[in-house]
Amino acid sequence: MNNNLNMTQLKIWQQNTQKSSPALLTTLYTISEDTDIICIQEPSLNFLGFTTATLGWHPIYPTGTTHGENNEPRTCSIIMVNSRLSTNTWTQIDIPLSDITAVQIKGPRGTINIYNNYEDNASITALQRHLNRCEEDGQRTAPGTTHADIWLGYFNRHHPMWEDTNNERLFTRAKLEKAESLLYILAEHDMQMILSKDLPTIINSQQNYTGPDNVFSSPEIEDWVIEYRPIKEEKPPTADHFPIVTTLEFPTKTTPQEHKRNYRKTNWTAFLEELNIQLLQIPAPIQLQSKEDLEQALDNLEQAIQNTAEKCVPQKKPTPYSKHWWTKELMQARNSVRKLTGTAAKQKTHPHHPVHKELHQTRNKYTDLLKKTKDNYWNNWISSVNSINLWNAH
Repeated sequence: MNNNLNMTQLKIWQQNTQKSSPALLTTLYTISEDTDIICIQEPSLNFLGFTTATLGWHPIYPTGTTHGENNEPRTCSIIMVNSRLSTNTWTQIDIPLSDITAVQIKGPRGTINIYNNYEDNASITALQRHLNRCEEDGQRTAPGTTHADIWLGYFNRHHPMWEDTNNERLFTRAKLEKAESLLYILAEHDMQMILSKDLPTIINSQQNYTGPDNVFSSPEIEDWVIEYRPIKEEKPPTADHFPIVTTLEFPTKTTPQEHKRNYRKTNWTAFLEELNIQLLQIPAPIQLQSKEDLEQALDNLEQAIQNTAEKCVPQKKPTPYSKHWWTKELMQARNSVRKLTGTAAKQKTHPHHPVHKELHQTRNKYTDLLKKTKDNYWNNWISSVNSINLWNAH
């Protein structure tokens, strides 16, 4: 990618991981490298209240979170921003609630506020108060640009507006009344549903497909939407929810990528030969008479070393999204789960078809293998650590 150019698209990946570490790890591996925003509901957290994030992502926690306090509500929503997005193009939106995280993305076309929601009556009310306050304060963009909102996440509301009509069992009076509170706020702020009706976003333990996850947007950006779809075959293990991808035509600025060099694979004999050639091209050593002479000599020497490194030291190929513990065996297991997921989806009207049992068993094996492989990698590293490679732990 040319870092002097803006990206032309903004890709958002949302996933409810149901507090499962294997589900979160699989999500971080599954996403494509062109993903810009990851919205996680029910993330897995460690004892300090932090989640797992790989190098290359900026995790955003709910505003006011103080990790490690016993009386603190559990974080149910986080956003991860790709580090390639310039920090000048995004900022966190202040909503002091553990169930909502929000970020504002700026671009030539305007601003987009992305709200990652985890279902809770209090979160819906808090979101409404925040939006009303923004309107009262006149928080809009410059003339000629667009200000828009995207609400996504796990809303846990069932309504004929988005549910498959075959799910009539879900349309009880209590559930429809619960959905009305969301529909009222959607109508008040003129939000429109991006996902098509009847698209399932979850498969439960009874193999029933429903749609409690959703994506809503302001009408101003309706024409910007390039892609929106749940991806059944990418459902992580130990989670029932499908990931949902939303891609917008929204240019954003990127930060220059830092190209690191792999000095471990350097041919040092060739390096020294090239360095001798480079040193012959700078002025011969003389007695330094002033501070300026010293600075010039250092600049010449540094330039000779840099020129040599560019010619003799290979660049590192791994991306920030690679995982050293990921193996070919894990890749094969994940592909088997994906294949069976697609086959099982075709047999969803036949719950007793043997493919459903086979998928369940294969997914459990994949989950066990994922945990075992990661633990083995960590234990092997611990047993091999010494004073030289100790600081590679990060």
